[in-house]
Amino acid sequence: MLQYRSNQEFIDTYLAKKEALQKEKERQELMQKGAIKIQAWWRGVMVRRKLGPYRPTEKKKKRQAKTKK
Repeated sequence: MLQYRSNQEFIDTYLAKKEALQKEKERQELMQKGAIKIQAWWRGVMVRRKLGPYRPTEKKKKRQAKTKK
């Protein structure tokens, strides 16, 4: 009977740890998806406002200058 109780305690602690790890993994995935959505929104704002690294390049002016010569 003593062996059964120790085995059962081991199984219970293992299952509790496994469940805790699963919940932590799900929380991390949720945080990751949220961060991706925020980053995508911010990049969209930057592109629509033509700010930061999303500024249009000035290729038109360079092409016109080369063709006029």
